[in-house]
Amino acid sequence: MNNARFVLVKLAGVTLLLAVQTPARAADVFFNPGFLFSAGGGERAVGLGGEASLMAYPNDELWGYGGFLQAQSFGGDYARYAAGFQTGSLVGAEAGLLALTASDEHRSSMGAHLGAFVSLAVFGAGLRVTVPVGSGSPNDLERHPIEASFVLTLKV
Repeated sequence: MNNARFVLVKLAGVTLLLAVQTPARAADVFFNPGFLFSAGGGERAVGLGGEASLMAYPNDELWGYGGFLQAQSFGGDYARYAAGFQTGSLVGAEAGLLALTASDEHRSSMGAHLGAFVSLAVFGAGLRVTVPVGSGSPNDLERHPIEASFVLTLKV
C-alpha cells in the first residue's frame, strides 16, 4: 500500500504542476476544496470524504483543465484515495489512479478512476467508475470489485 500512496503523491504533484503551467498570457486558476458524498455499488454503498481540485482556464477560455484529489471513508471499513486529471467547465470528465485500503472482505487494491461530472459553481454531481486492477496485500481475500457510483460534491 505504501507504493500506492507514493504513486498518488507523485501524481498529485504532477497534476499541480500541469495545472499552473499556462501560456504566456494570463490564466484564471481556481482551487476548490469541498465535501464528497458517493452512493452506488461496491462493498459499502455510501462513502463520505473530501475532494480538492485545481483548475486553470487559460486566456479567458470557458474550458479548463487541472487535477483533483479525493479521500473517502466507507463506513469506517476501508478508504478510497484517488488523484488525477480533469477537464471541462459546466460539464467535464476526469481520469486518474486510485488506491483502496483493505477491508474485512477485500484486500487492498490499486486501479483506475474514471468519471463524468456536471459542475454548477459550488455544487457538482457526477458518475464515477472504480476499476481495481492490482492488489497490495497477498492474502486469501479477493480484490475490491468494480463499482459505479453517483457522486455529489459541495465545494467552497
